[in-house]
Amino acid sequence: MAQGIKSHKESTAQALISACKRGDKKTVWTLLDHETSPDTRDGDGKTLLMIASSHGSQNGHVGVVELLVQHGADVNKANINGATPLHKGSQNGHVGVVQLLVQHGADVNKAEKKGWTPLYLGSRKGHANVVELLLQHKADVDKAEKKDWTPLHIGSEKGHVGVIELLIQHRADVNKAEKKGWTPLHIGSEKGHVDVVKLLIQHGADVNKANRNGATPLYVGSQNGHVGVVHLLVQHGADVNKANKNGATPLYIGSYNGHVAVVELLIQHGADVTKAGKKCWTPLHIGSKNGHICVVELLIKHGADVNKANINGATPLLMGSLNGHIDVVKLLIQHGADVNKDEEGGWTPLHIGSQNRHVDVVELLMQHKADVNQVEKKGWTPLHIGSENGHVDVVNLLIQHGADVNKANENGATPLYIGSQNGHVGVVELLVQHGADVNKAEEHGATPIHIASQNGHIGVIELLIQNGADVNKSQEDGWTALHIGSQNGHVGLVELLVQHGADVNKAEKKGWTPLHIGSQNGHVGVVELLDQHGADVNKANRNGATPLFIGSQNGHFGVVELLVQHGADVNKANKHGATPLYVGSQNEHVGVVELLVQHGADVNKAEKKCWTPLHIGSENGHVGVVELLIEHGADINKAQENGSTALHIGSQNGHVCVVELLVEHGADVNKANKNGATPIHIGSENGHVAVVELLVQHGADVNKANENGAIPLHVGSQNGHVGVVELLVQHGADVNKANKNGATPLHEGSQNGHVAVVEALIQLGARICATFPGGLTALMLACHNGHVCVAKALLKHDETIISYATTTGHTALMLACVTGQLGVVETLTNYGADLDRLSRDNQTALMIASIKGHLHIVNALLDHNANTSLTDKEGRTALAIAERGNQFRIVQAIADHLVKSRCADEATNGIDPEESPKTRQSGDKPTAASSSPQGETDSDHQGKNRAQDARKGDPRDAAEDAGGNANSLLPQQSVGFAEMLALLDRMKEMQEVTQANQPEHRGQIHLHINFTPHFEVENAKYVASGNINITNRGDKPEVDQPGHDTDSDQSVYESASDQSDDDTASNTDETLP
Repeated sequence: MAQGIKSHKESTAQALISACKRGDKKTVWTLLDHETSPDTRDGDGKTLLMIASSHGSQNGHVGVVELLVQHGADVNKANINGATPLHKGSQNGHVGVVQLLVQHGADVNKAEKKGWTPLYLGSRKGHANVVELLLQHKADVDKAEKKDWTPLHIGSEKGHVGVIELLIQHRADVNKAEKKGWTPLHIGSEKGHVDVVKLLIQHGADVNKANRNGATPLYVGSQNGHVGVVHLLVQHGADVNKANKNGATPLYIGSYNGHVAVVELLIQHGADVTKAGKKCWTPLHIGSKNGHICVVELLIKHGADVNKANINGATPLLMGSLNGHIDVVKLLIQHGADVNKDEEGGWTPLHIGSQNRHVDVVELLMQHKADVNQVEKKGWTPLHIGSENGHVDVVNLLIQHGADVNKANENGATPLYIGSQNGHVGVVELLVQHGADVNKAEEHGATPIHIASQNGHIGVIELLIQNGADVNKSQEDGWTALHIGSQNGHVGLVELLVQHGADVNKAEKKGWTPLHIGSQNGHVGVVELLDQHGADVNKANRNGATPLFIGSQNGHFGVVELLVQHGADVNKANKHGATPLYVGSQNEHVGVVELLVQHGADVNKAEKKCWTPLHIGSENGHVGVVELLIEHGADINKAQENGSTALHIGSQNGHVCVVELLVEHGADVNKANKNGATPIHIGSENGHVAVVELLVQHGADVNKANENGAIPLHVGSQNGHVGVVELLVQHGADVNKANKNGATPLHEGSQNGHVAVVEALIQLGARICATFPGGLTALMLACHNGHVCVAKALLKHDETIISYATTTGHTALMLACVTGQLGVVETLTNYGADLDRLSRDNQTALMIASIKGHLHIVNALLDHNANTSLTDKEGRTALAIAERGNQFRIVQAIADHLVKSRCADEATNGIDPEESPKTRQSGDKPTAASSSPQGETDSDHQGKNRAQDARKGDPRDAAEDAGGNANSLLPQQSVGFAEMLALLDRMKEMQEVTQANQPEHRGQIHLHINFTPHFEVENAKYVASGNINITNRGDKPEVDQPGHDTDSDQSVYESASDQSDDDTASNTDETLP
């Protein structure tokens, strides 16, 4: 029942839609009373109101529309495209419907999907009464659609003058531009609507407004040949010479399209006939190119330059010649066009006419003294170009007018060479008849017969031979026409050459005959033909290769078969000793290999390095070749130069099938090469697990050692092949076997950083603590090479190995410090490595890192509180070692560490580290301890303040402080270079005051200051300590001056770095803070 109700409703709706289309008000009334919605839609999504608004005569179905509105139809309800009933009514000019809809609230400015409003649609269709009505109801006169076209744009395009007038009356913007910059005037001008253009101009349209491309209304009007529009525009001030972005003027575009009347009108109104665009094309260029004779005539008449060149150097005459416009060419010549003027590439009008086979143009040009032998930049004459394109009539005409048939271009090619290259028999015949040299060669020695042979032009070759072409002439590489023909497989050509005496055995520079070349490319027909005409099948090239060798190398079975039948020696080797069978095996040409063996090829013949066909076949994994060779008696255990057999070679490359085939046929799995390596060594080295497993299954000795004492497990471990390692141990490999150097597989794996191998070996019983000569352990090797993960793996299984040392007393930590392995150092430190352990020569890890200059290691060790006071055999600390080695960054790092440590200690003991020694002693005279080189080091800031104080203070106070004591000490300070000089000045003043106040000591006072260098990363700093020593010198005192030596043992301006090793420098090393 529900289905029946639904069907009834659908039937009612369909009837209602049909009634709305017909305008049947009565039916619509009746159906609406049956509870059918007034907003019912048809299959296209249109409402009843839209349907009624769309149909009908002039006013539309006003009655039906009114009825639907009375029943509540939504006047603004849109279809899927956004169109409302008002859009439909406006589009169809139903003014009555429009009026009714507007009265009932229809939105006059609502836009559909394209942005079209009812006003836009009304303007588009030219419904002035609808437009007027919409405007009266506040329709937006300038509302634009998605491309920024307004109602005025569309009205101008369609030429609806009445609509335009209405829009303008309602203040439509006549100069509004759409997205591409086109105004209504542009559009009206393009369409040639004179009345529209006139109306727009009258209402203020800008006649010179340009669109985005720079085109004005005059430009588009001229482009389309609208004389009336052009006339109107120029009358109202349009600029006749205004160009678009490419420099094209209205005259240029009018000339382009051949609009004679427009061109004439523009010229009459002052258009510049010589004005060129950006690429220097003038109206005459484009008019000539397009063959507009009347335009050309008009332009010339008004002063256009017939010889003006564009940016590429082309003249109007060249443009006219290009397209064969004989009338234009004639007219240009009559008005003085230069027939020999060339463009930038050297092409003249005659070149271009010859190229395009414009015979009448060519003839006309030559009648007017065009140079038939003029060359372009690459040396090509018009005859070259005509010959290239096969234009016999052009070539004939050029020859008749004196063209040089033997003139060569820059590559040495003549017109005959060019014609032969392209196979133009008629051109070749004509050139030969007029004396062309058939044997003249280009720069590489190729003659016309060579180039014709290359392209297989038999007709040309036959013609050349008939006219005396040398069939055996060689080009510079020694190739003859027969070589070239053989290379390309042109049997007929080869036959023609041979019949005319071509030498079948002539060799080119590398010794290759035509038969070699034909064999190389697999041209059986050519090979057979050459054989029949006496080609030597055993002639070798410079490398000793015969045609059979070449054919076998490239796998050309038919060629090989043919050569063997004609007596080719199947065992003839090249200069390296390789036979045809060898190269056939190398490239897996199974059919060729079988054929050669059947014809007596020696399967065991080796090349100079003792490689046999079986070796090379095994190397490349060619199972079919290997099987075939074994079946025909190949020596399976024959060794090549280094002692390797086919099994070694197959194992090296992981060719399991080849290896299996070899061992099944008796290959010796334990045969060693000259290095003592067996196939299982080779397979293990390269990580071929399947090969190793196969060899083991066939009795390979897993513990057999090579000449270095290494078993397969060593080489597998060394290269990180964990699968191979596990397999070998499972089959009895000795996991702790040492090679001749004493290294075990674990040493090899650890040294090379193969953590998976190391883990596997440990699990399989490898001794972690095993050492080889010198006491090196696996951990030491890993640490020395920076393999952190390996080190962790080893320590995870045995932490005690961290304390092992070599015979020289070096631990793993020390070895890591040698090579600067920070990650390893951190790891070992975390595992509790002894940072202060001494080697045999009393060196700690910190000393070693300092010697090697590894600042990052030094910092790491200091962070873990490495002892800085330990000394080596020479009594040097790490600091002294770093200073002696000029490792200033490390000196700074250790010194900073010492300062921090001292400050920390004093803070712990309740002493303020910021106090000066003088402050801490409450005004007492400083003691020797406070001023010694090992005393407190102040900050740079304190040093700077003291330097300033030294300059400001009274020297007499300093002298009074000094009193008559034996020593007056300056507290130790850390200062920069400028502060150091200030301190020196102060000390000098103190010396002078002391001498003045203590006359009894005059001549006995000597000032002595030590400065020890202390470096930072950026700026040099100095740790300074000083004292006044009162000594009895027994002579008159001398005042020291900067930069001058004195008689004293040590100048006050001398730093510790300047002192001799025998004096203070050694003490300085020991006392650096």
